Amino acid sequence: MSVQPQRLTAQKIPTKFVLLAMLFPLFMAFAYPGSYVSAFHNPHPRDMKIEVIGTSQQASQISQEITSQADDATDVKTVPDVQTAKDDVTNLNTRAAYDPSNGNVYVASAGGRQATQAAEGIFSQVAQQSQTNLKVQDLRAPTENDSTGTSFLYLIIGAAIAGYMTASMISAFGARLRLRTKLSVHAVMAIMAGVIETAISFEIFGSFDGHIMPVALIVAGTFFTASIVQLGFVELLGTAAALIGLVIFVILGIPATGVAVSFDMMPGFFRVMHQLLPTGASSELMRRCLYFDGHGIGPQILVLAVWLVVGAGLLWMASLRSQPASAIGSEEPRRPRRAPDEPLLTAYEDDAVPPEGDAKYASQPTR
Repeated sequence: MSVQPQRLTAQKIPTKFVLLAMLFPLFMAFAYPGSYVSAFHNPHPRDMKIEVIGTSQQASQISQEITSQADDATDVKTVPDVQTAKDDVTNLNTRAAYDPSNGNVYVASAGGRQATQAAEGIFSQVAQQSQTNLKVQDLRAPTENDSTGTSFLYLIIGAAIAGYMTASMISAFGARLRLRTKLSVHAVMAIMAGVIETAISFEIFGSFDGHIMPVALIVAGTFFTASIVQLGFVELLGTAAALIGLVIFVILGIPATGVAVSFDMMPGFFRVMHQLLPTGASSELMRRCLYFDGHGIGPQILVLAVWLVVGAGLLWMASLRSQPASAIGSEEPRRPRRAPDEPLLTAYEDDAVPPEGDAKYASQPTR
């Protein structure tokens, strides 16, 4: 008697599932160019803060002329002396300050080269009208190996994306781990990210001259913030959280750093995102620590702290959903022991109770 081989039949995947699956790549095809092009395609000054030095009628007249010609592109004010102007420039309170008495314009190119060049262009026109030679005084320039002043952008992007991916990976492959174990893994990974990225930027490429500890701490803090926020979303929402993290840290987060294009040369939406998103806060924090002696870093630290609180809140809400049955006064159903001759993988209709009337399990003790 011959046994006929069984023919395997392929399962047909419903068309609607295929169409739903295609929504994600279509979203990415729209979101990436929609976000990046809208932020970068036409950079120009928007309420850029600049100053004119002096209390004379000439200084006041120049300020009024710039305001009338530039409309909402600039926010011009006069300051009484050169030292006040220099302090404002080096504290990032203004982009540039012009002294009409000698044609000096004071800038800090480390604060954003595009914005600095735009401010120089505005004062260059003023100097031409008064037949004065414009002399640029750069009070804070990037290091020689960071000539564009943007190297730290890639440290922030790397830390944010790595933190986002760590949370996604550990939730996918370590879903049964305890929360404290997951948090410990995230903390260790954050420290490793700080060490690795600092070694790359300082030792391998020599991008920066000093402030190695602040750089390492900012990288680790960015990593940990991104990972905790993403872990909270994943624990609460499941796989749908992958899209949320992608939007926060990549699609909106990278343009909102304000490094590739200075924040005061981007549209108003991304200027708001620069102040609210963790990538914007981390980038501004890194810039100020590297080149501006850490002046005015309080708001950026506060933003990162708020995002950490948000991540902790998401984890807390997720824990309320996943409390064991015994915590609410009910006893967990008991699973029957496997019989010696029972296959290793056995599925019951009810995964807790064996089929009624089955003599095979009648004599088996329960746990």
